[in-house]
Parts: sequence; C-alpha cells; structure tokens
Amino acid sequence: MDTHAVETFLSQPEERRAIRNSNCTYRMDGQISISVPIVTRSWRTRAYVDSPISMLSSYGRSNAKNLAPGLNRFLAVRMSPALTFLLQLLRIDRYVLVGNLPFSTVLHYHTGPGELVAEVLRIRETTNRPVGIRGLNEFEHQRELKAFANRDFVVIPARRINIVSDFDEAMKHRDARRDLKLLERQPDLDLTETSSVSEKDAETIADLYQGLYIQKYSKENPYYSPGFIRSSINSGILRGRTLRHRSKGIVGFNTYYTNSTTMTGPMMGYRMDLNSEYPLYRILMIAQLSDALSDAKILNWSSGSDRFKKNRGADQYMEYLCVLPDTKLERQVFNALKKLMISFLGGESVHG
Repeated sequence: MDTHAVETFLSQPEERRAIRNSNCTYRMDGQISISVPIVTRSWRTRAYVDSPISMLSSYGRSNAKNLAPGLNRFLAVRMSPALTFLLQLLRIDRYVLVGNLPFSTVLHYHTGPGELVAEVLRIRETTNRPVGIRGLNEFEHQRELKAFANRDFVVIPARRINIVSDFDEAMKHRDARRDLKLLERQPDLDLTETSSVSEKDAETIADLYQGLYIQKYSKENPYYSPGFIRSSINSGILRGRTLRHRSKGIVGFNTYYTNSTTMTGPMMGYRMDLNSEYPLYRILMIAQLSDALSDAKILNWSSGSDRFKKNRGADQYMEYLCVLPDTKLERQVFNALKKLMISFLGGESVHG
C-alpha cells in the first residue's frame, strides 16, 4: 500500500470521493489514515466501514439471512434492534477508527505490535475522542491483538474472513484449476487491468457495484458514488480490472490493493442478468486469486461466499474490532457484545 497514493486519494475534494451513507471524513494523521465522525447524535443507515454501530448490529442483522435457521439466526434478528438502540444512546459512532480506509477490508501497515498500539493511543490524544481499530485478524495479527488486549482494549469478534496463504495447496482444488481456464473459453469477453477510468465508465462500474452490494446484499455496505470509484482508481490507491463484452461493453469489474504481504479486493460487480450466460463472477474471483499468486501475496478474500472460496483454497479466520471504551458503562456494553459475538460467530476469544 503506497502511502503517497493514500495521501493523494484522501486529499481529493469531498464531493468526488463521497460515500453516500458515510458519516465520517477520512484524512491522514501523521503517517496513518483515520476516519473521524462528523455528526454523532443523529442516526441513519450508515456504512459499516466507518460506523461501529452498523458493524456490530445493523450489518450483522442484514447478513443473518445467510445463516442456517437456528438459535444464532434468531438471536441476530431479534436482538439487533435493541442493540442498535443501546449503541445509539451511547453514541458509539463518535469513535475514531485508526488506520481506517473506506473499504470493506482494511490492510494495515506492518509495524511492531507496540508501535501500532502507540499510534492508536497517540491519535486518541490528538483527536480527543475515543478510538478503535478494525480489520485485525487472527492469521496475520496475533501479536497485535494480544498487545491491544494487554492495554485494556476490548477485542470483539466482528466477522469470519477467508484467507488464501498456500497457493500450491489452492491449485490442488479442481474448482480453482477449472476456473483459471474459463476466460480462454469465452471469446466475447476480455479482462484488462486499468489504472484510470473515465466518468462514463465510473458510472457503469458504480451501477454494477450497487446492484450487487447495496440492492442484493445490504444497505450497510458503503454506497460509493461514481466520483469515489474514479478517484480511488485514478489516484492509484486501488488497481482495477474491467471485464468487457465485445458488444455489451463493461459487464464486470474488480479492484484490489496491497500492503507488503497481503492483497485484498474491496469492491467488485457484474451484470447479474448475464451471469447465467457467462461465468462472470467466477472469472472475476479467480482473477483475484491469480493476481495474488502473481504478486506473491497472501489473499485476504474478505467475508461471504464461504463455500465457494473454500473450494478454491481459502481457510477461515476471525477478524476483530478493538475499542478502548471511554466510560465504565461502555466497557460493560462492549464486553457483553464480545460474548454475544463469540456465541454468534463460534469459537472462543483468546485475546483477553
């Protein structure tokens, strides 16, 4: 992840990089990016990328429909409104998220665990706000998670993510090998890498993203404007691929970015009305796997489509939200949330 690209992206005019359901402004604080809430007392549907309330309640409820019927699904649906109300009363969305970017998966700079904790505590002092950090997972950040727990942060399981770290093992999966050959059997389709997009293409890409992430999945996903998508690719913070049909134009896209060890794809989209005719989703997903392999990076394949990803070499790990509560009551609420999320997501917490 290029620090200059992040600075360039975050310096763009607000209206060009707007997330329509965000309540934060993103900026650099020293060498680290942060999201700072603008309004703390009003409530509307907000993107989980910068809203702890959506992250912990609303977004979880929206995704509960993907769970098998049972106690966990019942609890997620029934308890979420009460949980949302409580978190609103406590104004949990006033927390500054450190190292945050407006993407589904955050890749952090690799520093020592002590240095990362020190940065979060420094930003707490400079902003005079309570702080948290998301996107730490048990595969890559065991030491960091323990360091935060040792400094009295509450370490809350947030979601299960899929990671591919052994590409030799991944290529033993028949589905992965088969998908690598898909594009060569589709003469009407062309997948190309792009470092810039036009306004017209950005509008098409935004429509494809919104059809998949907002309309199909959850209104708590970030609602990117065409200007945001154009700015994120043209500034260099994201690398993009467009999937074009010979006569239908852009029918799919994906994006990705990296740090020193890991790649992740924060947004994608495709013509769902054509997916039965062409294997658009599989082409785009295997392109992410292939790109990570080419760059010798671990692939953080984010959450969702778990069986699909497992059949292509992914293993599941827990991702966490770490918060330093501002009051005793908030600590009690976050500890209760921690227990609930452990029950909801399965497994046990080993981080305090």
